[in-house]
Amino acid sequence: MQRHLTTILIGATLLALAACGSDDTTSQGADNRPLVDTTWVIDGLISGNDVSSVPENSEASITISDGTAAVHTGCNRGNANVEITDDTITFSPMATTMMACEPALMDLESAVTRVLAGEVDYVIDADRMTISSEGADGATIGLTLIAK
Repeated sequence: MQRHLTTILIGATLLALAACGSDDTTSQGADNRPLVDTTWVIDGLISGNDVSSVPENSEASITISDGTAAVHTGCNRGNANVEITDDTITFSPMATTMMACEPALMDLESAVTRVLAGEVDYVIDADRMTISSEGADGATIGLTLIAK
């Protein structure tokens, strides 16, 4: 009888611990993707309170590995050294290729490189990431990304 009671108590304790561990509202029940060694595809541009989509058929992405960000701006490719904390990424000046592209892709590139200049805040929620900072005019600028 005592052995049966001990088994019930252990089972109840495990259930209580599991319930406490599942109250993670930031990941909404899913594991957050890691910042490093994940390709993050840019799917939105933040300007102030507005979020706009990227041009159709464009490919822009960021992959951070070994202290370096490999960036595809939608037109050109570039690299920047990065320093990462729990909630910020600091990008060194980015070296990029210098190809000319159609105007929509050049606009995308301009938005991406403007955001990825200096220190930005980042938040990861499951397979989504938001990167943001304050623009020259004081308004929020940023990117929304999805893990590939």
